[in-house]
Amino acid sequence: MNGDRVRALRYAREVVDDLRWRGMAVPPVYVGMAEEFRVLVRSGDYAAWVAGLDEAAASAAAAAPPQDSAAIASSPRAYVLTQA
Repeated sequence: MNGDRVRALRYAREVVDDLRWRGMAVPPVYVGMAEEFRVLVRSGDYAAWVAGLDEAAASAAAAAPPQDSAAIASSPRAYVLTQA
C-alpha cells in the first residue's frame, strides 16, 4: 500500500467522524474507506507504515552532509532571511 492511499484512508476516517459528529449524512464511499483505514490500524500495518517513514527520515538525515553555520550565513538566501 502506498503512502497516498494510506493518507486518503486516514482522511476518509476523519471526514466520516466529523460528518457523524455534526449529524450529517455520510457518503458510502467514505464509510468504506474509513473502515478500511480502521482495519489497517487494527492489523498493525498502519503502525508499520509510520515506523517505516520514521526510519526513512532518520536514514535521510544521517546521509545528509553536516551543516556548516559559516556556509549557511554566507548563502545568498541568508540575507533574505535576516532582513525579515
